Amino acid sequence: LASPAPAQGAPQGSTYDWSPHQDTTHQPEGSKVTHAFLNDVWELDVGNLSYTFETNSSNSAKSGPALNKSQSIPEGNFAFVSMQVNASNFIKPEHRQAPDLCIVDVDVRVQVRHPCTRQVELVLYGPGPSAHDANYEPSSRAHSVELFHYHDGTGGGCGRNLEDLVFDDDAPSSVKDCCSSPFKGNFKPFEKLDTFHGLRPDGEWVLGAYDADVDGLEGWLEGWTLKFTVQECDQ
Repeated sequence: LASPAPAQGAPQGSTYDWSPHQDTTHQPEGSKVTHAFLNDVWELDVGNLSYTFETNSSNSAKSGPALNKSQSIPEGNFAFVSMQVNASNFIKPEHRQAPDLCIVDVDVRVQVRHPCTRQVELVLYGPGPSAHDANYEPSSRAHSVELFHYHDGTGGGCGRNLEDLVFDDDAPSSVKDCCSSPFKGNFKPFEKLDTFHGLRPDGEWVLGAYDADVDGLEGWLEGWTLKFTVQECDQ
């Protein structure tokens, strides 16, 4: 809260308390109440506004829960599913205060069907530096983040499925340290997603799903969603 300058003649360091419903007609001598500020302008700084939106690979122009069609994860190989993100599709220009918005938080929701999650690795790739000026964007824009690293959730067996599992840096526990199969709920990813903080969300994002073994156990990526919180970029 920024206050106006003290009234002319007011003692240095004086403080003033006033309420619009306060009767100041009969204030005792020495009271801290003054009329000096009643017609002045006070300013309240609420900080940068933030915006949150979700998008998924079924329709990256609108939010939604999942893929329209499941993507097979080939045995012994990767499946890649891309998502084009454009923040302006979600945040109307008249509702935001800055032309450039950058990520302050990102969560990833996935739905994977696989009979042995001990064979599954998930990796998120952010947009490359070509999406913006490479001299401006931090190098982490081109980095990958490993979300899931061959966890079984059984203590030695073959866990089954990732059921709406949300990777969230702010979750109370890590997916590598916990939980029984099937994996469900909010957990910290294997590597932190904050590598994307401070970057613009616009561009192509890719989720890679890897099945490590060729053993007749087939897996499917049934959906994934990105949830962004963005604020005015720091210059």
